[in-house]
Amino acid sequence: MFAASIKDLRIVEKVDALLPLSENEGSKVTMGQRVAAMILNGLGFIDSRLYMFENFLNNKPVDRLFGKGVEAKHFNDDALGRCLDEISKHGTTKFFTEVSFAIGREKNLIGPTIRGDTTTLAVYGDYPEEREAEEAVRPARGHSKIKRGDLKQMVLHLATTGSFEFPLWMEAHAGNASDKTTLVEAAKRMQSFSKQIDLGDPIYVGDSAFYSGAVACSGEMKWLSRVPENITKAKQVIHTDQDNWVDLADGYRIQPFSIEYKEVAQRWLLVYSEQAYKREIKTLERQIKKEETEASKILKKLNSCEFGCSKDAEKAISQIKLKYHKVSCETQSIQKHQGKGRPKANATYDTFFKVNSKLEKDQEKILYAQETKGRFILATNDTDRLSDEEMLTEYKKQSRTEAGFQFIQNNAFEVDSIFLKKPSRIQALMAIMCLCLMVYGYAQYKLRSTLEETNETLPNQVKKKTKTPSMRWVYYLFQGVHIVKIEAKELNQELVINVDPLLEKIVKMFGTYAMEIYDLAD
Repeated sequence: MFAASIKDLRIVEKVDALLPLSENEGSKVTMGQRVAAMILNGLGFIDSRLYMFENFLNNKPVDRLFGKGVEAKHFNDDALGRCLDEISKHGTTKFFTEVSFAIGREKNLIGPTIRGDTTTLAVYGDYPEEREAEEAVRPARGHSKIKRGDLKQMVLHLATTGSFEFPLWMEAHAGNASDKTTLVEAAKRMQSFSKQIDLGDPIYVGDSAFYSGAVACSGEMKWLSRVPENITKAKQVIHTDQDNWVDLADGYRIQPFSIEYKEVAQRWLLVYSEQAYKREIKTLERQIKKEETEASKILKKLNSCEFGCSKDAEKAISQIKLKYHKVSCETQSIQKHQGKGRPKANATYDTFFKVNSKLEKDQEKILYAQETKGRFILATNDTDRLSDEEMLTEYKKQSRTEAGFQFIQNNAFEVDSIFLKKPSRIQALMAIMCLCLMVYGYAQYKLRSTLEETNETLPNQVKKKTKTPSMRWVYYLFQGVHIVKIEAKELNQELVINVDPLLEKIVKMFGTYAMEIYDLAD
């Protein structure tokens, strides 16, 4: 199914047009075929991507997938390494974008909004201090979104669009790159490219890290973003108690505002989510309880301390910083004589101070925090195209881009060092993984669309009928399918076995090429 999707998207032909082989090179496989092979490997759901690649292809029908005369040994380390080098030489973003925009326009997959986000991809290995010629980015340590601060990393910016989050744009950045910079700069580059190919004027969607930069670039592009909650005007709006809420489905309520911020006219949308409120209130309660426990321990210790003066005691109390509690205390002076034993009539005394503190909840602060739960603000400088409800709908699709990151991430690129010995190859491999995401998403979209159009279903993991199966589940359904080779004096034949009626039904949904691979063509 993935091979059929690669053919349907004409990825091989598009890559070959961008990265043609010279006639005297004598290569057995084209750059497009190498990219297709790496995509199939990346979609093989194995733990180590591109590791022992020839072994991965050895039990696959290579000639059926890539054409007669093509063998697994043609996809060796050198061939794939050279392919990554050619992608890098062409320009990783340029390569991916020229392929994706062409596919998006041919298949009508580009929607009115483009949603951008970033993630970090950890890499193993030490990289030499000397840079490659024209090297722009390289692995570095930075804030790791996958909690692997011990590893160097690269930042991947991915922008998606349309009904199934079609990957439209990718960029590789250094591991310490900031979202506040990369998201906006990438949107500006996409805007420029969109104008070159007459794509129109899409609306760029981003999270709160995107907002400030987007506002500054309002004259250059249209945008939709979540507003950071630390902005003074946002704090005022998020605590509003107006009664003109509009109820939507799934427990959402919205309330629009016309705002001017940084001299840019905007439409803000205050959003309340009942599900988010219940979740965030539970988190708040845990935070209050945790603070109470920790503060009680500190105060118990403080109550047993002696201070030389009342100011020292007051200073110790003032250094306790609490978000949801307050401390009330009394300072008490204590007289102690300097000698040992029972004090004499003329004994001298030193004065010490102790505090008697009491912890209690700050109900005003807690109520203030509770009012923000389940609420967030969306903003856009496009006042015409998106309705209030569409603003929320388009922003919620941002989470699907994050789901794509989960597909791409494998904690680290644990692949043969031949592929990642240069930072430029890491960037090229990131483009391949984004193509994997594209093919996976397209195959799943095509399968689900066909099921919906024909009013058919497939069994899911618990044997219930579904019209929305995942391609990962479909992949596992085909694990029992094998090719048997029969070789005799006058007979040399390959047979595809274990294709039951359910699998045959799935194969036929992907068209003639898929049927040929599985010997189902008429």
